[in-house]
Amino acid sequence: GVVTSTVATVTVGIPPSITSPPISQFVPQGANVSFSASVSGDAPLAFQWTSNSVPLAGQNLSALTFTNVQVYDSATYQIVITNTFGAVTSAPVLLSVATAPTLSQALQISSSGVQLSLQGVAGHVYELQTTRDFVTWTSLGRQTYMSTPIIFSDTATNLDYRFYRAVLDP
Repeated sequence: GVVTSTVATVTVGIPPSITSPPISQFVPQGANVSFSASVSGDAPLAFQWTSNSVPLAGQNLSALTFTNVQVYDSATYQIVITNTFGAVTSAPVLLSVATAPTLSQALQISSSGVQLSLQGVAGHVYELQTTRDFVTWTSLGRQTYMSTPIIFSDTATNLDYRFYRAVLDP
């Protein structure tokens, strides 16, 4: 005998894949930051960003944007992309937000110059700059902060005044 079955429909689709993943970022406090991912796969695609593996409410676009980041925004972020045919999760990316460096009062003022102490975030590079007019700034050097204060020396002794600032290198 012959048996005839009902007609079956087979749908073949492409699950999502990440073609360009988000990238970790190190930024100073107050900066604007955006993470994004380029993806492929059959529509409709759904997006969900997570922070330290916790879904972020309302963050369901292919980009995640922060305005005026603060230290508490430092975390690992991932994007999960889904469609009818599957799901993919990006590798974790890190947002590291550095606070402004702290420049101490002068440690030593003598005929051989001035020494200043700088506190910062371990592993980040800081630059000490000087000016007399707040327009033109000159570098006195760059150093990576480890765990103890960085000591900068300024040997210019022929000036009646000078101003200093410490900046985080990008």
